[in-house]
Amino acid sequence: MPTNIPASRPFPGGLLLACLFASALPASSAAAAGNVSPEKLAAIDACLTVIRDAQVPDGLIRLQNEGDKLWAVPYFSNIAVMGVLAAWEVRPVKEDLVLVEKWLRWYAAHQNPDGTVNDYKGTLSQYASTGDFDSTDSYASTYLQTLWRYWKATKNEAVARELLPAARKCLDAIGLTLDPRDGLTYAKPSHGVKYLMDNIEVCVGVDEGARFFEALGDLASAARAREIEKNTREGLRKFWSPKHGYYGWFGDPFDGFVFELEKHYPDGLANVFAASCITPPDEKFYPMLRESHGPASGGAYWLTVVRRLGSPYEINHYERLLIRNMPEAMKPGVGNVCDAGNNIMALLGGDAMWPQIRIDWARPAPPPPVPVAPAWKGPVAELPATSIPAWSVYKSKGDIAWDGARADLTFDIEDTGCYVQYALPFRTLADFSAVRSISFVLNLVKETHGAVVGVSLVDQDGDVWDLPVTPKKGRQEILLGQVVRNKWCFPTANGIADLDRIAGLRLQVSSTDKQVKGKVTFSGISLHK
Repeated sequence: MPTNIPASRPFPGGLLLACLFASALPASSAAAAGNVSPEKLAAIDACLTVIRDAQVPDGLIRLQNEGDKLWAVPYFSNIAVMGVLAAWEVRPVKEDLVLVEKWLRWYAAHQNPDGTVNDYKGTLSQYASTGDFDSTDSYASTYLQTLWRYWKATKNEAVARELLPAARKCLDAIGLTLDPRDGLTYAKPSHGVKYLMDNIEVCVGVDEGARFFEALGDLASAARAREIEKNTREGLRKFWSPKHGYYGWFGDPFDGFVFELEKHYPDGLANVFAASCITPPDEKFYPMLRESHGPASGGAYWLTVVRRLGSPYEINHYERLLIRNMPEAMKPGVGNVCDAGNNIMALLGGDAMWPQIRIDWARPAPPPPVPVAPAWKGPVAELPATSIPAWSVYKSKGDIAWDGARADLTFDIEDTGCYVQYALPFRTLADFSAVRSISFVLNLVKETHGAVVGVSLVDQDGDVWDLPVTPKKGRQEILLGQVVRNKWCFPTANGIADLDRIAGLRLQVSSTDKQVKGKVTFSGISLHK
């Protein structure tokens, strides 16, 4: 779920007449479109026009036609192409299939060695990679969906086999941030946040990707995709809170999930998307969401929800509302390809929509982890941790190498006042009830001055507890009675000093000078009675 996702929204406007569009169709297309009303076909055609106008000669699909300006986010382009393929089922236009194939080839040609794809910016005559992407999991998973839907629509084996290596690399890209503990993905290697929407997209993407692999006889890749789908589907259960009655919209490496349902974006849209794609966990969820965030959250997404959970009256009402708003929503300079693709899929319904994830909510959820007492050797116990990618903000990046006893953390911060954070979750929830202090050995090797290291504890419910000193070098011992709750704790934090249930450590390297590079060696984590 890219953080700059266009808002799907209801728009004011009139109604396009569709007679001329139907008369312009070839005979086969007119027959295929016979089950779709002229008004709906007109709305679909308005969306298709936005997508067609956004493609540039080499196949790239930009977010919208803004004259000479170009901004392309492959995730949005994939959704646009899924809309084009959905429209192909009811009104096949040869030029639209050319558009799809050009995009599929562009994506494959611009994959990085690890399977990721960057965003692009510039002008029509000169544009270049930004060197970054909003996410790695969503881009790859939605591309797998486009491949399956292309195959389903065309059965063009030559093109499909040409793109098979790109499909395999998508599994690599998803695997970059896959947490083996729960099957969920982080948004990208430099951002250690597990988004609800991203993981839904991963689950449906690898499911449709597996179908693509199976159709081409690549059973090894299909099995790999099926394994990811199974684990991600199970991991999605962690986002649901029976206590709150809705989903958390993201989680952190320490299993701290943020439960908010106040704003239409991101928390409202994340829950609406979940309602549209996951079998409902609670009979009260849909009525609650309808009252709080439903219609206002966006036409296409909400129409998809009511197609699965609503009444025939609601389906008809929100479909007509979306059609009525289409002329204004899709006019030049306003409509974008992401909304256009989602609109088409929602209007057609059925297999055109995002597929549904079936979770057996009747089966009891796994019990919460029980804190494990440290293995004391006299008054001291060692504390192993797992390897988790760093997550970074602003203009910072970092890598972590962790062997269970020692972490080598490299950082490269490009500006003043920025930081990079490293999550070190323990292999199991640690019982700190008998712990007086924690100690560790820290060495900071700087290529430049200006790096400051901070260490925090993270407890079971997501509270962050800052240590009262700034570690410099050598062995540090911190009395747990002196830690202070971080003021920036997310809403999961309950403010209760449950320091007997510690989930891990968080290290933060901050910059006081520009271009701070270096390495932190963190080892010898011990607990003391």
